Amino acid sequence: MLGIKILKCSLEAPKFVEFYEKWKSDILTFHPDFELEGADLSALFTLGVENLIVGVFIYQTKGDEIHIDVDYVVPAFRDKGIAQHFFNEKLDTFKKDSFKVVYAIGSNTLHANYLIQHKFKLSQDHPELYFLTL
Repeated sequence: MLGIKILKCSLEAPKFVEFYEKWKSDILTFHPDFELEGADLSALFTLGVENLIVGVFIYQTKGDEIHIDVDYVVPAFRDKGIAQHFFNEKLDTFKKDSFKVVYAIGSNTLHANYLIQHKFKLSQDHPELYFLTL
């Protein structure tokens, strides 16, 4: 298992800004509706391996719900357990903080399959919306 570091970060942090600019096109492939300017009320975590940022997780809280804006890992580090490690750690925190459900949008087949692998279920009312009951 890679030595994964999860760090809370701000949208203005130089390391995040550099990462986002480099990977923006690929991030928007999976999260086409995401706008960095609209994310100022979100929580942001970077996922690191050694001294590299290899992923980001951005979400908003709404009552007892978590709404994922971006859940992204760079191609070279996908399928190495980074997202699973993050989910295991953060989902425990979300449960302890009394959140009841996590929502995410599966905008393409690859991301939808990823969500399903992490036990998200497709919403009956909204065709691109997936949820995970905590």
